[in-house]
Amino acid sequence: MADNTTTEQSHDLKVCRDEVLAVLMVRGGQYQLRKTANYDTCFVGLDAYDKFKGRFKKPIVVVTESPHIEEFIVHGVRDILTGEHVHARPVNGATGRNIRDYLAGLLFREQISLEDGNYPVIVINALHEQCSLGVKDTCVHRTKNFLRLWADRKVFLEQRLSAIEPLLVINACTVGDFYTENGSSAYSSGNRNTFEQHFIDLVQQQTGLSIAQSNQNITEPCIGASGSIDLAGLTMFVIEKVYDGRTLIAKTTHPAAWSRKQPSFQRRRNRVVLFTPQ
Repeated sequence: MADNTTTEQSHDLKVCRDEVLAVLMVRGGQYQLRKTANYDTCFVGLDAYDKFKGRFKKPIVVVTESPHIEEFIVHGVRDILTGEHVHARPVNGATGRNIRDYLAGLLFREQISLEDGNYPVIVINALHEQCSLGVKDTCVHRTKNFLRLWADRKVFLEQRLSAIEPLLVINACTVGDFYTENGSSAYSSGNRNTFEQHFIDLVQQQTGLSIAQSNQNITEPCIGASGSIDLAGLTMFVIEKVYDGRTLIAKTTHPAAWSRKQPSFQRRRNRVVLFTPQ
């Protein structure tokens, strides 16, 4: 597994490691999701997964964007391997509860056929950093900080994903709404095209990159979006780079919304957009 200690220290932001959130138990066509053993007191990181993965079926990976607030409200939890205190864990709140409550049903409805066995459910944040800075309204800082870090940090996501051989990868990253210069949210109009233009403008402001022209020589640093021009699209570009053709990839809404609207796998648009230096 990749050693992420020195990499995480490169930015002065709170960080949150990836974790095995639960285990999907499949018996006779019935799917049941349960917490990892002693979940309330034990953190099962990817190093622990790597050590014990031979006991399980291939994992299901759920990718979200970045830790927010509840991810850092953690007490009395120790790393299962090292015994050290853990002060952050991914989807530590309603988002995690929704994954445990609704993921099994989502897989069943989408006819993901699984043989009997136990399948780890791994939650990976595209960025380990708290891009929201702990401000409740994620539109204030989250997307701007995500874009500011992304060109450098996307390689770390590639490394983490490449170290796992999953059965299924679910991109559950958010669109990434944010406030425009006039104070309104980029998605306030409900118009997808309008939002994407705002997002393109924000990418240019935060990274200095612009959409590549068809005849342009693509050079680093370069970031790409696949299917949609938003945070989910940026994340999907990396997921597809690592796994396309090797495993099943799906897209759905962010788990925070699953209790309000039953999740489903969404059709992915066949579109790739590259941002590169002018």
